[in-house]
Amino acid sequence: KLGMISYLGVPISWPDGEIFGTICVLDRKSNEYSELYLRLLLQWRDVLQADLRSIASMQREIEQREAKIRRLVDANIIGIVIWNVEGQILDANNEFLRIVGYDQHDLLSGRVSWADMTPPEWRDRNALTISKLKNKQAVQPFEKEYIRKDGSRVPVLVGVASLEGTEGQGIAFVLDLTERKRSETEARESERRFRNMQMELAHANRLATLGQLAASITHEVKQPITAALLNTQTAQRFLTRQQPDVERAKKAIDRAVLNGMRVSEVVDRTHALVRKEPVRKDRLEINEAISGVIGLTTRTPAPQKCRSRS
Repeated sequence: KLGMISYLGVPISWPDGEIFGTICVLDRKSNEYSELYLRLLLQWRDVLQADLRSIASMQREIEQREAKIRRLVDANIIGIVIWNVEGQILDANNEFLRIVGYDQHDLLSGRVSWADMTPPEWRDRNALTISKLKNKQAVQPFEKEYIRKDGSRVPVLVGVASLEGTEGQGIAFVLDLTERKRSETEARESERRFRNMQMELAHANRLATLGQLAASITHEVKQPITAALLNTQTAQRFLTRQQPDVERAKKAIDRAVLNGMRVSEVVDRTHALVRKEPVRKDRLEINEAISGVIGLTTRTPAPQKCRSRS
């Protein structure tokens, strides 16, 4: 049909060995092709078949990768979304639709929009993410919220990436954080109850300690009251003499005032113990206290002058 007289060709096969054509040279006149022609045809044939094997290998890899991605999408372990910068969701798996409360009919009708599902306080974060993707910058996974179809909010962890070879499209992986947030809330509530129990236990211990120290507190109160009474009586005696000793009476009254302040201090500390107030800490000169105790334990009665009458 082509009017060719001379022909030299070699078969070409697919990577699986099936022959689908030839690579050849044709001539309209008689031609005795040399060995060189044949070697060139074989070389071209080998190059072509090597390219076909490479293309077939890449195609298998792409199909395997797509199959793995499809299994991940269909497994519905996490939500997976194909989106564009206009705010539309082009495709999504059932897990994502479950998270946001929509269904396939809503998706196919175009009623599912990530822009509309984003609360106002998260829109600046979305704009920053889009800007980073446009500038080929990495975007770390971040937490946000979606507004579900029923108006409630759902906390999620989102990881996004742009899709190579597409204009303004990307993929997002969405993890529902509802259970984790609930667990965190329950943990905080348990911790709060534990702290309250600790406080109640500490208060019970305080009351128990108060009961155990009742006798000591009574002594602490009674002692300065008795001293104040004695100092007041002493002041009365100094003032009722024929020649009142005002100076010594004043000193006795000053001692009575100090005794009253001591009573007030004991009462205030007792009230603080009952009212769960923080423990009060005062400085104590331990050397003076030790010296006072040593003085009390080592003091001997002062010698008194005695007269003997017969």
